[in-house]
Amino acid sequence: MGFFKIIAVLEVTLGLLLLAAVTSKLVSIKQDIILEELYEMSFVEKINRLRSSLLLFRQHASRIATHVEAGTVDKREIYDLYVYIHSMETVLEEMLPLVNPEEKHIFSKVIDPLDSELLINSILQSFERLLELVTSLSKSNLQWKRPVTITTIKRCVSLNRQLFSKVILSQKKMPGMNETLTDNDRIVKEIERLIFE
Repeated sequence: MGFFKIIAVLEVTLGLLLLAAVTSKLVSIKQDIILEELYEMSFVEKINRLRSSLLLFRQHASRIATHVEAGTVDKREIYDLYVYIHSMETVLEEMLPLVNPEEKHIFSKVIDPLDSELLINSILQSFERLLELVTSLSKSNLQWKRPVTITTIKRCVSLNRQLFSKVILSQKKMPGMNETLTDNDRIVKEIERLIFE
């Protein structure tokens, strides 16, 4: 009756709005959980893809080095050498934001120390294979020092230095990191020496 009709209408309206707000909040929370799980899975998949790409590079480099040492290398393999090295360069470029502690954005995830160590070891092993390949090629009489190949190796070396300078800042306390950094520095200097001969 009278004034209470207005109160009843407001009560019903507020009740419906409250129900809608609670439902919306519950859906939003569930959606955030699902998005976080999806992001976690895609992040892990990206790290695994990067490691797989480096493994593929190492396999190609080992195969070519074996063919060079056996004297059965195909000229096409030497001509296309930069393609394999460029694949490693692409992986290194993708890794740079993952290990860069200064460039964390809202949507970026902090890389797990175990994943970080696995990536660092993959990079180091890939550069060891690159050094073996460059050493084999330098000992042979093959004309492998094409400008595109040398430029690609130089870019890989530059990316390596950037990655390991970021690793020094963020992962210095990891066990065995000093030995890894020393090995990496030695390998990179040897690669530079061989490509500038």
